[in-house]
Amino acid sequence: MPPEADMLYQTSRLCVPASRLTTNNSSKSFVDRYLRTESANIDRKYQLVLPVRPHAHKMLGSKDIDIRRLRRQVESRAMPVGMLGRKVGMTQIYNEKGLAVPVTVMEVGPNTVLQVRSAELDGYHAVQLGFKDKKRKSAIRAERGHVANLESKRSKAAVAAGKPLREKANCEPQKFIREFRMTAAPEAKVGDKITVKSFEGVAAVDVIGITKGRGTTGVMKRYNFGGLPASHGVKRHHRAAGSQAAHATDRGNSGKKKKGKKMAGQYGNERVTIRNLRVVSIDEESNLLLVKGAIPGANNGFVMIRPTNKKRKVIVKKK
Repeated sequence: MPPEADMLYQTSRLCVPASRLTTNNSSKSFVDRYLRTESANIDRKYQLVLPVRPHAHKMLGSKDIDIRRLRRQVESRAMPVGMLGRKVGMTQIYNEKGLAVPVTVMEVGPNTVLQVRSAELDGYHAVQLGFKDKKRKSAIRAERGHVANLESKRSKAAVAAGKPLREKANCEPQKFIREFRMTAAPEAKVGDKITVKSFEGVAAVDVIGITKGRGTTGVMKRYNFGGLPASHGVKRHHRAAGSQAAHATDRGNSGKKKKGKKMAGQYGNERVTIRNLRVVSIDEESNLLLVKGAIPGANNGFVMIRPTNKKRKVIVKKK
């Protein structure tokens, strides 16, 4: 392995560049094997964190690198940051064992990179994506100027003052626009197209959407309260919430209600994230992504999809 290899070697707590490993240790063959097997999956120009090797801390030097910071940088660059799409509906498919699997079909992409946020100009790193073209006659001037260069008093004043103008994607106005924050500078450029192919190799995703609005509802529908007894003695009060507060709560030495008390009110129409949905299949030709389970929102509703960072817990069955 060449000494200038841009790789990392991880122990249980620390990691160092592979170039700092001595040539006469027993881990050199292990690193070489890992490079040969993983170089086809992940680009060499990214810094990779290798699997844990027992007793490797004896071969490390005194200067070590923060592995958590490097792992965040690696994941933010090597993995897709996220995409925008819409919910098509639910159906079921049969797996290789012949079992029916409930899946949600989503139309994901193609997304257009509208803006690239930088720490120098905006104070943070992010990628702004757009989904679904909008008719120009239906778009206001601000929406058209967000994706194309339009002459305005503000742009002329900025040019006269010597301020650089933001690069435009030169595309149609978009219906759904969202940003995905990153910990490092993204490699995407303004105007690039991102397809559902970027989710290849991703095992599970998080889906963010707006739930169906159900208006003002009572506590039985909103919070699944049991209601009051339906027997004799309860008169036209079966679906009530019951006691609201009492002096025993002692909130400010009074009978005021506690903060967060579950009561009747608006139900639905809020942002919800469903985490760790398993990716079943990807259809690149039709820009479709199938995940196991349900996602928030109604059919044709816009959603955000990102690779999950949650690790599913392994359940060990007792004999």
